[in-house]
Amino acid sequence: MAIIKPNNNTISAITALPTGLGGSMVKLQTQTVTGSTVANVTFTSTVMTSTYSTFFLTGWLILDTNSQLHAYCYPSINNGSNYNLDIAGSGEGRYRNIANNTDGQHTAGGFPQASGDNRWCLASDGMYGNQSAMQGSLMFSGYIINSPDYTKTRSSTYYGLGNRMYANNSSDYYTMPQYAGATSFETASAINNIKIQASSGNIEIGSKFTLYGVTQ
Repeated sequence: MAIIKPNNNTISAITALPTGLGGSMVKLQTQTVTGSTVANVTFTSTVMTSTYSTFFLTGWLILDTNSQLHAYCYPSINNGSNYNLDIAGSGEGRYRNIANNTDGQHTAGGFPQASGDNRWCLASDGMYGNQSAMQGSLMFSGYIINSPDYTKTRSSTYYGLGNRMYANNSSDYYTMPQYAGATSFETASAINNIKIQASSGNIEIGSKFTLYGVTQ
């Protein structure tokens, strides 16, 4: 039956956009850190199935260590038995300090990754945050694309947009919009598992991550 006039029931029942509205993005799983901090968050092959060759990942990561840290994503083609893909990537952002002097600068060399790394950089230079002070966090979003034909291209790629933010005190605020991209080389199989974690320490309570499947 066609929806003539949308209401709360019809809107809440929608789980994917029809192709007539610009394509379909289906929410596969949301994970929220509750109770206590965790070392990492993993999306397994239960949700990363062959139904989709393209996934969209978005997240809000709050760090529990008071130093400038990065958010990483480790891909796997064997559902997490190991995370050993050969990865190279790069990114850049503009640092902005708003402390009555509005100074800022581009990151020096961005955050390059050489071939041999086994992780994507989702966002960089985040600071400690918690629910009472909300001092800092890293936000990111981007696509995970499995090759449609491994006889022609043997890579899966991630391209992301992120932002890190924190406040040293009530008047010294920092933010850095960023972009990042990376490629997993020599992978003749689809990525079916990803692990998200910080470069040090744990992921704080309140962090939230969602994975979507994208139809094309």
